[in-house]
Amino acid sequence: MKNLYICLCACFIILSPEICAVEVRANESDSLKSFLDPNQMLKIWEDNYAHFESMKVFYTERVLEAVPPEKNPTRFDSLVRLMNVERIERGQRFWVRYSTAEEGFEKPDSIIGGSFDGRITREYTSMENRGMIIAGMIGRNTETMNMLKIYMRINRRILFKKNPSGPFETYIIEDPNAKPELSRILSRAIVFNRVNVLPKLEPVSGELCHVLEISYRGNINFKIWLAHGKGMLPLKFQRYENNKPMSDITVEQIGSVKNKGRIIWYPKKATRTSNRQDWGKIKHELTIHEFVPDIEVDDNMFRFVFPPGTRIHDEIRSMYYIAEDTLDSKTPASLTGKSLPDLNNLHLSTDPNQFKDKAVLICFWDMNQRFSRNYILQLNKKAPELSEKKVVVIAVQASKIEQAKLDEWIKENNITFPVGMIEGDSEKTRFAWGVKSLPWLILTNKEHIVRFEGFGIDELKEKYDKN
Repeated sequence: MKNLYICLCACFIILSPEICAVEVRANESDSLKSFLDPNQMLKIWEDNYAHFESMKVFYTERVLEAVPPEKNPTRFDSLVRLMNVERIERGQRFWVRYSTAEEGFEKPDSIIGGSFDGRITREYTSMENRGMIIAGMIGRNTETMNMLKIYMRINRRILFKKNPSGPFETYIIEDPNAKPELSRILSRAIVFNRVNVLPKLEPVSGELCHVLEISYRGNINFKIWLAHGKGMLPLKFQRYENNKPMSDITVEQIGSVKNKGRIIWYPKKATRTSNRQDWGKIKHELTIHEFVPDIEVDDNMFRFVFPPGTRIHDEIRSMYYIAEDTLDSKTPASLTGKSLPDLNNLHLSTDPNQFKDKAVLICFWDMNQRFSRNYILQLNKKAPELSEKKVVVIAVQASKIEQAKLDEWIKENNITFPVGMIEGDSEKTRFAWGVKSLPWLILTNKEHIVRFEGFGIDELKEKYDKN
C-alpha cells in the first residue's frame, strides 16, 4: 500500500506543472521530486525565461584566474580583466556602453559604446575620441556580449547576413525566431531520447536541483542543474568533451525581480570557468547590479549620442565631422518644409537679388576642422555644375575665427562662392538653423523652402535632381 501511494504521488507530480513549480517542502522526499519529466522541466523554464521581449541589465564581469597553455604562454597578455556593461535591448535592437575601469562609468575616458536601431549601427570609443556610423550590424561581439543571457542560457542563435548597403560583406544579428540556447539543447535531446534525469536532487547555492545529463554516442555532452524552487533556473551548467568537463557556469547568489505578476529569478553572482589544454584555463566572475526584464523602451533609446568633440566617420553619407554640443543639450528642430531663415544674419557680402528664383545650397562648416575644409573643396569643384542648375552655393563659417585667416584660406584655395561667418552667439545661430553637426548641408527649392538637410555630399546630385 505504501509503494502504491508513492507511485501515485510521483504520477501526480509529473502531470501537474503547478505542483512542479512550487518550493520543495521539507516533508517531501528528494526521490519523488527527481522523477519530474524533462518535458515538464523545460516547459516550466520556458514559461519563466524564454519570452523576454526586452531587458535592461547592468553588470560587471571580472577575470579571477587566467592560466595560459604551456605551448602559448602569452595567450592572455591582452586579456580584458574587467568589464562593466550597461545594456538595453529589444529584439535585435540595442544600446550599450562598456567600461574597463574599476571606477566604471565614473571614468569617461574608459567608455566604449554603441547602438543598433534596426537599420544603422553607431560605434564609439572614448579612448580614441572616435565614432562610426554604418549600415546594418557588424562586429562579432555585437549581440553576444550580453553575458547575463549567456549565464542564464537564454541567448539565441547568431545569424550572418550579407550587408547590401555597406562595404562590409556580412553583419551579425541574433535570430529572433531561434529558440533560447537551453531550449535548443534540451528539446533536441528529448526528441532523440538523450536525457537522463539523475535519481537524486543535488544542492547548488542552497537550492535543490534536478540534475540532467545529455549524452550522445555514449559520451556526456552537457550536465545541467535546474533549481526546482526557482522556476527551473539553471544554477549549474557544464559542457563536456570526452566525458571531461571543459566549461562550467555556477550560480553563487540568486536575485529576483517581479515581471508580469510573477517572480523571475536570475544569477546575481556567478562564475564561468573554461579549461582546455590548447586554450588554457580562465575563470570569470559575473555580478549583476540591475536586471529589468520586459522594460518599456522608446525607439529613440537605440541611438548612441556621441559626446561633443567625437570625430565621426559616417560611412552611410560618406562624410566626416566632429560631434557638436547643442543649446541647452536639446536637439535643434528640423527646417525641412520650412522657409529658409533670414540670410542677413549670416553676414554674407552678396546681392540678395542673386538668390531670386534660384535654389540655395548652404554649407555650415568650420575652417579648423579638416573634414569641413574637405567639404568646401569638394563643393568648390561642383559649383559650376550647380550654377548651371540654378543652385546658389554659399558657405558659413560656424565658429568665430580671425577674418584675415578665413579670407587667406579662401583665396589660397580659389573658393568661387560666397563665404560668410556667424557673428555673436554661434551656438544660438546654429541651433536656429537646425545644425546638428559640422559640416551641415541645407538645400532649398526656388521658393526657398528647405527640402533637404544634414545629408552627405555624395547625395547632392540625388537631392537636387528631386528638388
